[in-house]
Amino acid sequence: MDSDGEGELDCPKVKIPQGFNKRRSQRWRLARVVRILGHSFPFLFLQRRLQNMWACTGPITIAAMGQGFYSARFTTEHDYERVLTGGPWMIEDHYVLTRTWRRGFESEEEELTQTLVWA
Repeated sequence: MDSDGEGELDCPKVKIPQGFNKRRSQRWRLARVVRILGHSFPFLFLQRRLQNMWACTGPITIAAMGQGFYSARFTTEHDYERVLTGGPWMIEDHYVLTRTWRRGFESEEEELTQTLVWA
């Protein structure tokens, strides 16, 4: 309300460009959520180990998401698919669990405690 109780305040308006959310989602299309089962490693150690283990052809971006979860964003479909279908991935006898990233992921509310392993 304005000062005399009538109408709306003059507030700045932000116009979101058409297609903004779609472009933002596209950046995450080739992303995986990562967690190490049963152990927590220092971030820089984990980052180096994942990059070396996966040996991606393009750069990947790894970021901490809290509660032991990490995001791994790939730049090529080939690398994304290889990490998805390869493995099982392990770091020092601990399984590296991955799942598809989804919009609205909240690390405080998630559980990622199992993975598919072929025997």
